Amino acid sequence: MRILFDKNVPVGVRLFLASHEVRTVVELNWPPQLENGELLKAAEDAAYDVLLTSDQNIRYQQNLTGRKLALVVLGSNIWPIVRSHGATIARAVEAASLGSSGKASHKMNHLAHNSPKLRIGSRGSQLALWQANHISALLRARGHEVEIEIIHTTGDKITDVALAMVGTKGMFTKEIEEALADGRVDLAVHSLKDLPTELPPGFEIAAITERQDPRDAFCSRHYSSFQDLPKGARVGTSSLRRQAQLKAVRPDLDIHPLRGNVDTRLRKLEQGEYDAIILASAGLKRLGKTELIKQIIPAGIMCPAAGQGALGIEIREGDAATRRHLEFLNDPAARAATACERALLNSLGGGCQVPIGAFAEIINSSLHLESIVADPDGSKVLRDSRDGSIDDSEKLGNDAGAALLARGGDQILEAVYGRGLAVPPQP
Repeated sequence: MRILFDKNVPVGVRLFLASHEVRTVVELNWPPQLENGELLKAAEDAAYDVLLTSDQNIRYQQNLTGRKLALVVLGSNIWPIVRSHGATIARAVEAASLGSSGKASHKMNHLAHNSPKLRIGSRGSQLALWQANHISALLRARGHEVEIEIIHTTGDKITDVALAMVGTKGMFTKEIEEALADGRVDLAVHSLKDLPTELPPGFEIAAITERQDPRDAFCSRHYSSFQDLPKGARVGTSSLRRQAQLKAVRPDLDIHPLRGNVDTRLRKLEQGEYDAIILASAGLKRLGKTELIKQIIPAGIMCPAAGQGALGIEIREGDAATRRHLEFLNDPAARAATACERALLNSLGGGCQVPIGAFAEIINSSLHLESIVADPDGSKVLRDSRDGSIDDSEKLGNDAGAALLARGGDQILEAVYGRGLAVPPQP
């Protein structure tokens, strides 16, 4: 069943309904420029079965193409209705759209029969679970039964030490990969920037999803940008990459460590422990926690981490069946860009906790890469900018990494490790 969602129906409602009709629900947004009759006609022409809307003014009883488009109108107080009657609504929608068509029901049963149950391994943070549920909803839309297993990782357990000082490869992925290897889960959903550039033997990345905004966000209660911060302002981040680039343009700022999940970090900001904090904009947007975002920092000022904003779907190496089920999730543009960024990171021998930035994007049919290596105190920032072929994205990343090393990047990284500001990645 194809459902067209009103742009004002919250994502949570969509996921809730999807969870009750795992074989039939597909999330699609209507074009916002269409109004009432135009919208309904477009829905008919595109062969949607249902329009789910929160617009109380829409009324539809016509039969434009010989079959009825089911219309479900939710009131403004949506959540109590959905919590109490989500399954009932979903069943009613299916009945309205399928009518008495035995063929349609047979097709659904055939889809269910050929769509195996999939188990997702995920960290337990709010953002990680949003990501896992997002992938789960997309899989359920294709007829899969999906379970999510929460797995606590080394990185989750270390809350009082800056991550740069830990140095363990895969601190947010190792335990999840163990569950994959043991067969307890079939796939793992990761923030791609947390996934080591060299996977352990026995694993592969089956898909990289469409990318959310990879840039960093400046969050504050009182200041509209990092340029507006007063001298000596207290800024929270535990990222050496963010610290280095911020100090390069504002050496007068007082940078302090900041750990915890997104809610914890935002709460510390709201309680006045910091004048501002820097977070990945992708996570804030995914969670809908954008109220304190005052500035999306341009990549030319703060180069993002390799893979930031993308999700990596990891499976057991050689699991062709699961790979086939996940291939629809793969976004070619995101895959090319992040492969380039991760190749650069790998060529520099670094991880996501060291002061290395990489941001690739497709411009005019070419792949453009901006990258940096920086001293954490901001005193030295090496930048590289170059273009290359989309079809050979890893070469572009490797070439940029070699250029940065030749210009002194190796000395910067050796000094970072030598001063104890970060621990070299350990097996």
